[in-house]
Amino acid sequence: MTILLLIPNNTISIWLVYFNKFLFFLKSKYIYTDLNIPSHSFLKDNLFFNRETSDISKNDQPDKKNSCEYITNTRSRQSSLNNSSQSDFRLGLNYDETNPFGLSLFDQNRQNNEINNRAGFNLSGQSSCTCKILLLGGTGTGKSTIINMMANYFLGGTLENPKVVIPTKYFKVTENAFGRNDTEAKVGDVTRSQTTKCCNYEFKHPENPSCNFVFIDTPGMSDTNGIEQDDKNIQEIINTAIDAGSLTAIIIIASGTEARVTPTIKNTLTRLANNLPDEIISNNLLLILTKCTKSSASFSEDAFAKEIVKPKKIFYMDNQIFCADPQIWLNDDDEYSTVKHQWDKSFKTFSNLLKIIPEMNDTSTKAFTKMRELRNKIKSEIVTISQITTNIQQVQDKLEAAYKALQKTGDQKNSFANYTTTEEITIKKPIQKDTKDTLCTTHMRDGIICHENCQLEFNFESGSNNFISCSCMGQDGKCKVCGCGPSSHYHDNTEMVTETKTIEKVLEDIKAKYDLADQNHKVISNHATRFQESFANLQDQANANYDKILQLCTDLSKICSRFNFVDELHANIENMRMDARNIQSIDIRTKAESDIRNLETFINGLSNRIV
Repeated sequence: MTILLLIPNNTISIWLVYFNKFLFFLKSKYIYTDLNIPSHSFLKDNLFFNRETSDISKNDQPDKKNSCEYITNTRSRQSSLNNSSQSDFRLGLNYDETNPFGLSLFDQNRQNNEINNRAGFNLSGQSSCTCKILLLGGTGTGKSTIINMMANYFLGGTLENPKVVIPTKYFKVTENAFGRNDTEAKVGDVTRSQTTKCCNYEFKHPENPSCNFVFIDTPGMSDTNGIEQDDKNIQEIINTAIDAGSLTAIIIIASGTEARVTPTIKNTLTRLANNLPDEIISNNLLLILTKCTKSSASFSEDAFAKEIVKPKKIFYMDNQIFCADPQIWLNDDDEYSTVKHQWDKSFKTFSNLLKIIPEMNDTSTKAFTKMRELRNKIKSEIVTISQITTNIQQVQDKLEAAYKALQKTGDQKNSFANYTTTEEITIKKPIQKDTKDTLCTTHMRDGIICHENCQLEFNFESGSNNFISCSCMGQDGKCKVCGCGPSSHYHDNTEMVTETKTIEKVLEDIKAKYDLADQNHKVISNHATRFQESFANLQDQANANYDKILQLCTDLSKICSRFNFVDELHANIENMRMDARNIQSIDIRTKAESDIRNLETFINGLSNRIV
């Protein structure tokens, strides 16, 4: 290939720079061996950096970092014929965040042309749509890198002019319209999730602006902050999914370099499986394996399918641009070629990914709401059972106290039961006779009979002189027996006799104690009866709650067949066991422990069931 250049002497250095860049353009577009250009020609010597004459490896150290430690000047462009003066960019002058690598207009146009040729899929004939994609994954799996790459795909970013929506150790945010409102963890700490709140990234497809893609970034699982943080993250994810209303796809992002299911991965998969409804993951689940290619991936897809479900499709992505020092690959042609290859391949992967997503059916997230309701109800019922168990013990304590009080009042009643005594008394009482006698009204109480079997006409009334003729009367008109006159006498056919009788005498002080003991006994007996009724009601209520828990677990397993009830309810069941141990009644404790074992057996069966 022969190129003839007619260049004035005073501009030869400027044209030589552009000539080098023109050759680089040809080299990037064609196989340079076809151009018969030696691999170590002056093209390489002058490409971006003159490593021999500009001493970039010695003097052109990475430029100063700002207060956030972001590199604000990388890969400065300097002609091999202009070594004596640094460019304004390298001096930090006229810095443009939209052109962080200081590319010339020629280079920017070249990169823009490349991005415009990224082989995107055609949506021009498709009606308007909104695809909501939930991104899930463990901490450090590369979700942030993927989101940054998506931003470049949609916003026309290039390798030398990348778009950044999530800050990294080496890049600061360039697209402030996508500013995050949540609290970011320390940038560069891969053990901590950068995302503590869910965040939406909405992009319009360049070929059909009416087609929107909403990527929902979520907090990472297995954060070093521990299980409590994971629980908070899960709740944040569930609430966000519910608020979304529907999801077109769920993308789980995992490191493809993990050859075995480590405890961290196990924890991540288990927590995700516990919270993803079957109807969503069966038809809408995609998997992206990062840090690998399809041929180099060592991730156990079988283990993933066993723990969650077989994804609809698996994508592979190996892109380190946002997590590696750009000075490394910007100053090394071989590294640059590798990074460029990863960049282009990532764009192709996104293109394939975005072909599939619009073809997937939106699925309502009501299942998330139902799952949340069922989980809350199950835990509420378990809390209720624990409270019932406590109430049963309290009632049992009162019942036992009532039984003891009944025994005491019963003994008191028995001790005061002999509150009466007996004694013999002599009494006089009238008896009926066949004959009539003459009696004195004054002395009849003394049992004196003035005249037995009187023959005078029967007269029951006194006060008359009829008895003057009675033989008991003396010549002086007075009764010879009682000494009273006739008017005080009368006839009667009864007589007073003396009789000895045994009677009971009440001991009032003892009777009062007996009455008090009897009253207390009746009150305590009524309390004991009510305690027995309460105890029976609580037992029935506990049984009903156990039945309700079994039904709720069954309903939940229908929505999420891979839900791990053992993991979910382990702490609750342990609390139930502790409550049961506090029961003092052997029979009641045995019953409570039996119910807990039955519940445990049931949830073990649900968790171990193969769907």
